[in-house]
Amino acid sequence: MEQPDRGTHPGLGDRPNEAMPATPQGAALGETVKAGLDRAGALAKDAADKTRNRLADYLDGGAEKLSDDIVKYVRSQPMTALLIGAGVGLLVGMTLVLRRRAESV
Repeated sequence: MEQPDRGTHPGLGDRPNEAMPATPQGAALGETVKAGLDRAGALAKDAADKTRNRLADYLDGGAEKLSDDIVKYVRSQPMTALLIGAGVGLLVGMTLVLRRRAESV
């Protein structure tokens, strides 16, 4: 049986758990991945902070503020709101059908 081409590192991979030699490209890739993960973490933290603040506003403003924001969103994004409503209706319908089937068994 013919050995596959192993490039510039012949015999590498013949032993289990053998690592590739470190290269400048590998180090640069590692730094890029680390920077990306740091940025993703910062974005997630910002999103969590915004969500926490918005929930606090809704708790303070009550149902009136929530209702106004929903109306504003539906008017600005009608197709998205329609698809969200259809999805929620589908999930509720499927849940009710499954509940009836479970009760009749």
